Amino acid sequence: MLSDLTIQELEFAREEIRNKTAELPKEQIISLGVNDEAIKLAETYNINEGALTNKSYNDALHIALATINNADVLAS
Repeated sequence: MLSDLTIQELEFAREEIRNKTAELPKEQIISLGVNDEAIKLAETYNINEGALTNKSYNDALHIALATINNADVLAS
């Protein structure tokens, strides 16, 4: 699974890091977009439960996307 959020964050990384996604087998990639369900869950992690701070909002979004899509592992 590879989210739009990850792709967006990689834009600020060094070139050799940005190019790592090109090494992934295309047939193994499941693209994920940030959606209303993920945003609501991320806000729950941040605001309602206090598990993460607003400073970590993107982290909360990553966790929410992984949760919603039943990812076995979340790596960053």
